Amino acid sequence: MAQKLPFTVHLKRLLCHQEGSGWRKTEPYLWTIFFKIDGENLSLTDDFKLQGEVDFHFNSGSHGNLGIEAVKSGETIHIPLETGLFQAELQPIQVPFFNYQIPGIIGVVAVLMVKENVSAEGAEAGHKALNDYVRQAVNQAVRDFDVKEIDVENIQASIRKYFSEQVEQFVEGI
Repeated sequence: MAQKLPFTVHLKRLLCHQEGSGWRKTEPYLWTIFFKIDGENLSLTDDFKLQGEVDFHFNSGSHGNLGIEAVKSGETIHIPLETGLFQAELQPIQVPFFNYQIPGIIGVVAVLMVKENVSAEGAEAGHKALNDYVRQAVNQAVRDFDVKEIDVENIQASIRKYFSEQVEQFVEGI
């Protein structure tokens, strides 16, 4: 059994560099999506294909989830734990037929929004659509990953390159 590595991702604070339009309050809210791609929920089949689903943690809430009604330039916003904290364990993925493991990956998507003229219902609809898109895109990237394409001389960099390219496509899709 592979040894699990405990980890913590903690988004603690935001610094407002520039407030919004002059006559309205700048009311920020933050959507966070945390995920891990690891051996707890994924495995390599005998034909070297990843199977399983990525483990996601979605924060709740939109309007008001940072606990403030307005922010001005230069102010710091403290991110509540329920929005900015993800703790879990990362387990490597065992490679069949070899005494080798592929390290797990932690991912974070954070989208900072300003309330402006979006209703609470509209914000939550957008939040759900983003969560669904990220889940679909990340799981598709995992399914499309071909372990046989890894450069065995530089495994970590090869995996990083593949997922970096997927992130670029993912961002265009958003």
